[in-house]
Amino acid sequence: MKKKIVIMVLVIVLILINQVCLAMEYDTKDKILVNIPFRKLSLIKDEKVVKEYPVAVGKAVSQTPLGEYRLINKVVDPYYKKKNIPGGSVLNPLGSRWLGFKEHYGIHGNSNPKSIGTYASGGCIRMFERDVQELYKTVNLNTPVVVEYNPIEIQRDTFGENSIIVVERDNYTKINDIESKINNSLKKENLESTIGLERINFLNSLVDKQRVVFSNNWVFFINGRYVSNDIIKDNNKFYINKKALSNFFSVNIYNKEQYSIFDGYRLSHKIINNKSYILLDDITDLFKGSFKLDNLNQTIDLNFTYLLLNNKLLIGEIADITNEPKFSLFPMVKALDLNVDLLNNKISVNTKDNKSIVIKKYKGKPFIDLNSLKNKMGLSMNVFTYDKHIELTKEPLVYYKDNIFESKIIEDDIYIPSKILVKNPYQNQFIYLNFEKVDIKYINGEGYIKLKTIENMVSIEKNEYLTKIFIDKK
Repeated sequence: MKKKIVIMVLVIVLILINQVCLAMEYDTKDKILVNIPFRKLSLIKDEKVVKEYPVAVGKAVSQTPLGEYRLINKVVDPYYKKKNIPGGSVLNPLGSRWLGFKEHYGIHGNSNPKSIGTYASGGCIRMFERDVQELYKTVNLNTPVVVEYNPIEIQRDTFGENSIIVVERDNYTKINDIESKINNSLKKENLESTIGLERINFLNSLVDKQRVVFSNNWVFFINGRYVSNDIIKDNNKFYINKKALSNFFSVNIYNKEQYSIFDGYRLSHKIINNKSYILLDDITDLFKGSFKLDNLNQTIDLNFTYLLLNNKLLIGEIADITNEPKFSLFPMVKALDLNVDLLNNKISVNTKDNKSIVIKKYKGKPFIDLNSLKNKMGLSMNVFTYDKHIELTKEPLVYYKDNIFESKIIEDDIYIPSKILVKNPYQNQFIYLNFEKVDIKYINGEGYIKLKTIENMVSIEKNEYLTKIFIDKK
């Protein structure tokens, strides 16, 4: 009898421990959200979308199951039982990672990357190998997985002001009243009167056939991201709002009398009502991209892969973004002040502390291997395959008098060592600078000050890509 009681108590304890563990998992507030019509997986942390990934989903005849689930297993190099293909094989259609959320259904890599972004699977959710490996490291077992079917999305321009309605085709034929749902979205965004009933009716007639964009003017996208609908069409040429481009890439585009200047390149422009518009053809040539015109939808989608260094566009080419990304050698050498040598017709690139960086040829031109660059220089790199860009971050070096200090970047804010400006032998929480109180943040015992809080108190100069900051007391 006593033995039975002990066993029952142990069982109850194990159940309670399991429930506590599950509660701890849910307390992270992580969630995976998959929207079938947009073939998009969103990683959500603390109710904010932190990253989006392109995915392949089930075909109309083998649909991905909708509903609310959670991750029930995680497997490295999963075995493909259906065709007896071992894990790790290049032929394995499950790729290198498996995150199961329902019996027989999971999020996984694949052996056919060209299928990503399409309706191609037997019901599972496919990702690029780079993406699924990243997701695998990020999420834990029991993370909620929500698979939804919402073909209507409200998107806002680069300023977060003007909205458009994007409607994907109902490939699973699950929406019976799509037109009324669209009209409700138009009312919500106050777009009915600006677009006009005739145009709305025409666009509604296209919804069963293709992706449709509801806007009161031509719409400009970059890699599927809505940038602006402030577009001028003149003699079959398109001009894009300069301010929107500047804001999207965090760059300055300067007006001259006959043209605009961006990073030394001339761009044809028009100035209308004191607003500047840049010729689309020149933008496309500069970025070595291509654009797709949809005259029915009145949309322009410029496609090219790009790189942001410390959140600012660095002009150059990216190769192999989904696998081993590489970037044009010479723009990166100039931006990061790297050392280049040519010996026996072979280029070598080194950091200032003489660490060698891998160089690879692509289409006969030298490219810098971004993984090698990241590792040798201690940079952080974030690859966004959904909208085809890479964010590279280098914490700036701070120059004060004859000394060089290392800064920290925390949540996009730059922090500089407090000892640059004042001797601080004690663990004070703040200092006074020019009679103003300045807070100190301690990282590994070292005091740091947010640069923004002292910009009016000291003299600050920054180089183009914010890799160097020069400070002098006023």
